[in-house]
Amino acid sequence: MTVFETRAQFTPSRHTVGQGMVLYARQTDRFKVGLLSMSMAKQTEAARVPPTSLLLSTLKRGTEKYPSLAAINERLDNLYASSLVTRNYRCGDRQILGISTEFLDSRYLNDPEAGDILDGCAEMMSQMLLHPLTEENGLLCARLVDSEKVHLCDSIRSQQNNPRLWAALRFAEVLCANEPCGIPLHGGVDQIMSLTREQLRACHRDWLDSSELIFFYIGPEEPARVAEVLCRRFADFRPITVEQIPPTTVIRRADKVRSVTEEMAVSQGKLHLGFRTDATVHDPTYYAMAMANEVFGASPASKLFMTVREEKSLCYSIGSSYDLYKGIMKVSCGIDPDMKDVACEEIMRQWDRMRRGEITDEELHAAKQSLENNYRTIEDNPHAIEGFYYGRLLEGVDMTVEDCRAGLAAVTREQIVEAASAVTLDTVYFLKGTCPDGGEEADEDGELE
Repeated sequence: MTVFETRAQFTPSRHTVGQGMVLYARQTDRFKVGLLSMSMAKQTEAARVPPTSLLLSTLKRGTEKYPSLAAINERLDNLYASSLVTRNYRCGDRQILGISTEFLDSRYLNDPEAGDILDGCAEMMSQMLLHPLTEENGLLCARLVDSEKVHLCDSIRSQQNNPRLWAALRFAEVLCANEPCGIPLHGGVDQIMSLTREQLRACHRDWLDSSELIFFYIGPEEPARVAEVLCRRFADFRPITVEQIPPTTVIRRADKVRSVTEEMAVSQGKLHLGFRTDATVHDPTYYAMAMANEVFGASPASKLFMTVREEKSLCYSIGSSYDLYKGIMKVSCGIDPDMKDVACEEIMRQWDRMRRGEITDEELHAAKQSLENNYRTIEDNPHAIEGFYYGRLLEGVDMTVEDCRAGLAAVTREQIVEAASAVTLDTVYFLKGTCPDGGEEADEDGELE
């Protein structure tokens, strides 16, 4: 721990900034840069997704005070090369719209003319969110909107040029077809191209009028000073009401297995299996399920990697992941197209071994060491700290990094077996490669040994 930190300060402190605005601050002298972020969350809805994506792309192109990318970049350079990025991502069923900035800690500056870098970065964020570049009737600049339509549509189309990414996106749509998180995050090309500036203005107002603005600050500044800067710079943020977001949908058990096969002109096949675990961050079995996933396929010493790939050579790459908010475990692997059934059988055979408690002391130790390292290094990254606490904040879970480390360290083999026994297979998705001997994914997934 550093001079500012005690055990009680692991959780960021909460400070009211203004109407509909809250700051979570972690005062620490650990980093040479400060992180300041703002985020708004809403339930993912099909009608809101396309205009939100285009809106966020357009906001970062110009503001009232800084009307071009050149002006924005010049101002950031004057703030000692501070960074400013927009964010559009998902947490559970929620769509998150945000802006974050990183800036040099003033302790490392020997420049009396530097000014207040924290204040300057907060001003840039408020300009981008609250004061975008507009034309008549408050509509976003037509030139910027048209340009961003082209860029966004090119980005959407390019997803199909990456087989691994495309398979993962399609798998998520199939697995969560009747859930908000199954809605594609950026919309489709036709939807983007048909959007009007009036729709973007309405989308912008929807976010501003009915969202809570959550700030995270991680750095050496006193939280009270950060709150004062934000209160002043975001004085124009006045939501009419804060929309209540429904809890994340959690399907506890799969009643049947869905199987979907699609084709693409590539050489490798992309196989994905989706499981319902009956365990989320809210449940007492959470730590055991996280450990089960690590033993199964998340670490380099896992059963899937050591057996399915290394011992049996059934795939080019393989791994598993666990969504603690949705209670979903996913397995993904790159395989020869004709190996789908054999690979599926072996993956399920390894999960059956988990259910029976066939977990060696070495596997359990390696999994605990892997997760301990993952959670310990969260404290070394301001973005990781923000991500850890913001996700749990949205879910209403009071949990620190230290809580997780202790909870995972205490998991027993018997608890892993109990958690694994409640898991059911929901979906098998296969993107079948139709180009034999193409070899175009060798650099991506590695050679089959």
